Amino acid sequence: MNVLIVAALTFICKALPYTHPPIERTEMTYIHSQITTPRRSRQLPAPVPDWSKLSRGDLVKVFCRDGGTLLGHIDMIALDRSVFWIIQNDGNGRVLVCGADMPHVVAAS
Repeated sequence: MNVLIVAALTFICKALPYTHPPIERTEMTYIHSQITTPRRSRQLPAPVPDWSKLSRGDLVKVFCRDGGTLLGHIDMIALDRSVFWIIQNDGNGRVLVCGADMPHVVAAS
């Protein structure tokens, strides 16, 4: 019985021509013509405070913009002097001080 069904389906499939549905032709738009490159801003980055005289082991006092103060020794300082870590004297661990936050840093004695 299965052989008869397969034979019948094969005959029907060969007898009926299969045609693809018509392909619609559309104009292509190129997206690269719509992409624009971002313009660079003419604004310069904020100046980094002059921490060039600071070095590892210095005792500093940091006045933060939120009104808080930190007192401690510089543990590590970036080569460009834009950030440094201090180990606080009050036992609260290390804190990263970033020049972009515009803190006021003074050498403590």
